[in-house]
Amino acid sequence: MSFANNEADSPNGADWLHAPWMTPPSSADADQRARHDAAVALLCEHHATCRPFALFLRCFRIRQLYGQAPNGYGAFLMEVHLHRWLRKRGAALVRIQDASDKVSSTVDRLWDKEVPALLLDNSIWLSAVKVLISASQLIISECEGLTPGVVDELRACVELGRADRTVLILPSPPHKFVGNEKDVQGFPRAMHQLELDPKCPARSVVFRDLICRMGRIAKLDPADRVRLTRSGELDKAMPISFRGVATGLFRIAAQYAREKNVGATYFAGSRAAEVAQAGCRIQQHMQYLLRLGDLCDEAGNTKLALTMLDDVTKAMESNGDELSAKSKEQVLAASRRRRIKWLGFLFESLMTPEHAQELWTLAKSQGGYAIGRRDRKVTAQCFSWMAVAAVLGGEYELAKEHARDAISLAEATNIYEIPKEYAGEGLTFAKVTKVPPDRLRLGRAEPCEQVDHHLRRGQPRNRHAEW
Repeated sequence: MSFANNEADSPNGADWLHAPWMTPPSSADADQRARHDAAVALLCEHHATCRPFALFLRCFRIRQLYGQAPNGYGAFLMEVHLHRWLRKRGAALVRIQDASDKVSSTVDRLWDKEVPALLLDNSIWLSAVKVLISASQLIISECEGLTPGVVDELRACVELGRADRTVLILPSPPHKFVGNEKDVQGFPRAMHQLELDPKCPARSVVFRDLICRMGRIAKLDPADRVRLTRSGELDKAMPISFRGVATGLFRIAAQYAREKNVGATYFAGSRAAEVAQAGCRIQQHMQYLLRLGDLCDEAGNTKLALTMLDDVTKAMESNGDELSAKSKEQVLAASRRRRIKWLGFLFESLMTPEHAQELWTLAKSQGGYAIGRRDRKVTAQCFSWMAVAAVLGGEYELAKEHARDAISLAEATNIYEIPKEYAGEGLTFAKVTKVPPDRLRLGRAEPCEQVDHHLRRGQPRNRHAEW
């Protein structure tokens, strides 16, 4: 949403200064009124000069202290820290006060007096917040969970095109995020509290480029700043760079992978990939997905690592036009190498008689996916493992069929060398099981349409029909 198209609803609109939420509720005490008046004064200055400001959304449930005081406890609230940090750079911060939240009011009197804060009733809160979101250059949501209020605010950020400058601060253990973290996947700047810079959260990777940008906007000639803002050209003149964000988030993901924390690895790494995509760097986006797969495998979840390769395939299908032929081939080759390696790990872990059914089912399903992708190497790999599973289950005729398919693919491609003693019609399956099937380098396959019927017909028969 640009200012040019929303003059009536933005702080630059003619009716904005007369909005009902500019007047504090009659129930406000002296402290609340003073902070409300300070916020109104700041917004009036923005109306006149377009001085950039950050918006700190309503705080729900638990308040978090950051830094470290001499007594070992937290030293400051996030909004106080950002208010001071931005003020030094010529920008400002406005917080939203909830008129019905008596607990927060008590905390504010102790820790938060200096931060300008609009006091809003629930009846007008969301409409006022939408106006402020559309005008601010940084939005902060310190959310303990996806309450209805948080969901409304985050939805407004997306609808108004401000997700790129919205920072979500999520709780760290022992506190738990109330909701599904997948629901915040649309926000690349999401971080847990303990991942922030402990001494100076404003220096954290999710904040740093946005605060630097606000400082540059504040230094513009006021007339130029007003012209760019009111014409809707500010983002074009000073685009959001995401500089250093993906790298910083991925560094955090790598640390979690070393600690074998799969969930945290995926969350931080997927944010890095989203940042690359938000910055219109599709090749970097896919590279981060590949590297995230490596981290998930390192953390101990190879199946999750494989889903990263599926995400690469989807990104290629959606944005392939943005890549050169050479770049496509490089990404596909890197994805194929990882898939063969990780499938090999999964298959080998099931190479026992008691897991024969599971091995056969997994190899068959992955072979079907490989045919859909026209990935002949992986298709051949899956045939060879289906043969092994059939041997382990005592289905020797079925094993012969799958082994012949796999060997014919290998002989046709000649990408992987097959030991001479294992080639030809006379091979025995005892010998096949002595050689890990992934060592058969299988490449140039029959056309996928001709191979597909083998998977369709490959249902075990006779006494093992329960497979």
